[in-house]
Amino acid sequence: MVCTGHTHRIAIVDDDAAVRDSLALLLESYGYAAAAFGSVDEYLRQPGESCLLLVDQGMAGMSGVEFVQLLRAAGLRTPILLMTDVAEARVVAQIDRAEGCLAVARPINAVVLLERIADAIRTAESRAYGTSRTRSREFSRVPQ
Repeated sequence: MVCTGHTHRIAIVDDDAAVRDSLALLLESYGYAAAAFGSVDEYLRQPGESCLLLVDQGMAGMSGVEFVQLLRAAGLRTPILLMTDVAEARVVAQIDRAEGCLAVARPINAVVLLERIADAIRTAESRAYGTSRTRSREFSRVPQ
């Protein structure tokens, strides 16, 4: 999904309300529109149009990896950043590059997160428009 206009909408899917609120405030302070969801089910009931999904790997019920697999099976190709503990990083790294997913290690570094978001959106847009305006990054690479 490529967003039109100047505002990129990012969906945050995390079962921790404090994390959701903090991430939404951070993203909005940098000009992104943020939509926060407390669970996979809540997101699936009202997904809306998003340029990127920021997903907690360790949610109750369905893990972030399982959520990515569900979305990809349904044909959704929106970039996804999975927030994960370093110990879980090996699980996330197993996702194929074609899945369009990148792991972001916790604790979240705001600068790193914003860079990953911008890179993922640029990569998705360059693929959609057939341009090479992006600094290439491996979506499956787990940042240290």
